[in-house]
Amino acid sequence: PEPTRPELAEGRPLAEIPVEERANLYEARPTMQIDPADAYTAVITTSQGVIRVALDAQAAPETVNNFVVLASLGYYDGMPIAFVSDGQFWVSGSPLKSPDSDVGYVLPFESTRPYLSGTISAFVRQDRNLPSGSQFVILLSDLDTGITPTGVFGEIVEGLDVAQRITADDVIERIEIEQ
Repeated sequence: PEPTRPELAEGRPLAEIPVEERANLYEARPTMQIDPADAYTAVITTSQGVIRVALDAQAAPETVNNFVVLASLGYYDGMPIAFVSDGQFWVSGSPLKSPDSDVGYVLPFESTRPYLSGTISAFVRQDRNLPSGSQFVILLSDLDTGITPTGVFGEIVEGLDVAQRITADDVIERIEIEQ
C-alpha cells in the first residue's frame, strides 16, 4: 500500500489533534508542495513572543517543503519545547518531548550551511541517524566547526532575543508561513 504522507489541506486539521497524539501520524515525507525558487518565512509564535525565520528552500528544499506543509497543517500548534541547553540551543517538534517522538518519518541530509547562532536545523534522530520529520533545533550559539552540517534550513531574521528566553516550560503556540 501507498505510505501515508502529509498533504496541504484547508484549515489547520492537525491542530485539532491533541499534541500527545501527533506522534507517528505519517509514514513518508510530503510530496513537493513548494517552489524552491520562492522565499518563505516562518512566523513562530511562542509563549515568549514571536520569532521570524527566513527559510532557505534552495539549500534544503525537502526540509523546507516538509516544514511548510507541517506548519500549514497546524502540526506545531501547541507543541512543547522538548529540550533546552541554556545559551546553546533548544529543540521542538516532539509531541512527547522525547528524541524518538516525531511525525513518523525521517528526511534526507541536505544543507551544508554552518551551524551558526540563530539558525534552524533539522534534529538528527540518533536511533535512525537521519533528520527527524518534525523535530527542529534553534541554535543560540555557534557549534564546533568540526561538526559536519547536515540540516540547516533557515535563520532567524527577527526575534533572536525571544529565542534566547525560551525555556523547557514554553510552547510553540503556532507557526504560520509567509510566502
